[in-house]
Amino acid sequence: MWIADGWKDYEVLDTSGGEKLERWGDYLLVRPDPQVIWNTKKENPGWKKKNGHYHRSSKGGGEWEFFHLPEQWEINYKDLTFRLKPFSFKHTGLFPEQATNWDWFGDLIRRANRPIKVLNLFAYTGGATLAAAAAGASRAPRSPAGAPGCAFSQTGTPARTPQTPPPAPRGTKNQQRRRSPDDPVSAGKTHHRASFRR
Repeated sequence: MWIADGWKDYEVLDTSGGEKLERWGDYLLVRPDPQVIWNTKKENPGWKKKNGHYHRSSKGGGEWEFFHLPEQWEINYKDLTFRLKPFSFKHTGLFPEQATNWDWFGDLIRRANRPIKVLNLFAYTGGATLAAAAAGASRAPRSPAGAPGCAFSQTGTPARTPQTPPPAPRGTKNQQRRRSPDDPVSAGKTHHRASFRR
């Protein structure tokens, strides 16, 4: 297992009682995590100084409670900058544990000694696409399947790096008409998906 230990703007500070205390840049969030099955004392002072707390509902879903948390903010991972915000289903628009994958394929892209195109077929936040672009990959045309459920892209896109290519064309007018109004592409919102080939 690879450990995402290259972060300076993200860390898990403590875990207890089905929740984790995380630092996302300057802000502390408490979010549920079903893998936290122990009940240790919550001695870290961050539990009392949290900026946001996601409460699970017994009926499914849940809601955020905020304490001096901006609507959105940015964090960095190496040369990447990400814009975050809390979504209604507990996510922030980024999965920091994926940084090990970004490092791995970023190294492959940089060492390829040839142009690399990326078609991201499983993008949930756009983080992998941004990391691939920063490593020098160009983006292949979007998958026509699209993913209306892309969390981060529902309200925005990751902050761009200077190496990020411009968005791919959106297709013909006929293709746009056939899309659902809930599809992020037809609603004028960007989404990303990635798949790597040798």
